[in-house]
Amino acid sequence: MTSKNIGFITELTGSAEVRGADGVIKVIGVGDVVQDGDTLITGVGTNIVISFYSGRELEIGEKAEILLDGTVSYDLGEFEDSQVDQVLALQQSIVEGIDLADLEETAAGNANEANALGQASIYDRDGREGIVDTDTTPIAFGGVIPDFEDIIGADEIPALEENTPSVVVAPPSINPGVGSSSETVGEDGAAVGSFTISAPNGLTSLQVGGTVISAADLANAGTVPVA
Repeated sequence: MTSKNIGFITELTGSAEVRGADGVIKVIGVGDVVQDGDTLITGVGTNIVISFYSGRELEIGEKAEILLDGTVSYDLGEFEDSQVDQVLALQQSIVEGIDLADLEETAAGNANEANALGQASIYDRDGREGIVDTDTTPIAFGGVIPDFEDIIGADEIPALEENTPSVVVAPPSINPGVGSSSETVGEDGAAVGSFTISAPNGLTSLQVGGTVISAADLANAGTVPVA
């Protein structure tokens, strides 16, 4: 019974072998076909990707031995052997460097048919949450941002002095002067010295100790002392 082709090699790094159901071992490369029942054997440092006709891919690492059967290749679905052979022919043409634009166009198929050879991206969400470091998050080696008390201790803050110096404000100097009317100033005993009288409106007379001094006497006071 002839084994069914289930896929082909799309990527290969290193070396790999396939042991068929008949026990024959052969070295494989990119573009080679794998069949149902083949056993894939990879060497050291090898990485290989198999694309199945079901639209799935299988990536195998180094030093592995995988049986290629329905458990890894999945169901071929509605694909018939003739359809698989057409795909194999196109793959072989690509390997040989033939331009696909020069090939004869195939008959138009049903537009509603699904293309099982199309690839889809599959993403898995594991629900894990990350930790984001901020300016207030402790650094990795255990550092902690100090509080204000760590920077300046409570006993290191200087206290305010209780005896603050008092401010003394000197009172303004007040010179009452003498008005335009008559003014009497009392004396405790005889006065010795000199004084100045300012009378903007004129001075008629001045009485000192019961003595009346006229304006003429004041005018001559610079040369004749007043008794």
